[in-house]
Amino acid sequence: MKNLLEILEVLVHKAQAESALLVSEDGLVIESFGAENDNLTGVLTASLLSVAGRFAEEIRQSELDHLYLQTGKGFVLFRMIKDGISLCLITQPGTKLGLAIMYLEKYSKQLREEL
Repeated sequence: MKNLLEILEVLVHKAQAESALLVSEDGLVIESFGAENDNLTGVLTASLLSVAGRFAEEIRQSELDHLYLQTGKGFVLFRMIKDGISLCLITQPGTKLGLAIMYLEKYSKQLREEL
């Protein structure tokens, strides 16, 4: 899994983010880079994506693909990678959203190939 960690590290640096995590639908962290409390982040990610996924299915009759949260301290971006696996990117204050999304998409493809 060395490649996964390397991809997450490059993503964090390029996107000017704080951390990136790969999380299973059960909240287990598969790999992370820069996360202070990755277990809590993993559980919260799984919980949030479960509710958001249900919303997408019930209201839009579609699967959840992306989810973006904006806080007073930056963005939290989620991208579905593969069956039951998502990527969580936590940005810093002042991070440019367009740049973060561009790198999120680019490195999501690489992660998908590695998994």
